Amino acid sequence: MPITKTTLDQLNTYITATDGALDKGERDVIAQINLLNGGGEITQVDLVKLQWSISRYSITASVFGNVMKEFADSLKQGANRLS
Repeated sequence: MPITKTTLDQLNTYITATDGALDKGERDVIAQINLLNGGGEITQVDLVKLQWSISRYSITASVFGNVMKEFADSLKQGANRLS
């Protein structure tokens, strides 16, 4: 897949979107932690929900990191071809 300005603009929109996957995942994890900090008894269900939120966010961030690495590698290959 060629890297174009449109592709980079779409990636920037995904990163900075207020309701993008990364932002939503981060908000979900923070919400789960705040619920646990609210006091009261912490149940196994609460801990499973927190684990699920953290896992989902970690996977999303990992995929995003891999995509960024691929972009960087592609740009390096293009720069090497030009030199």
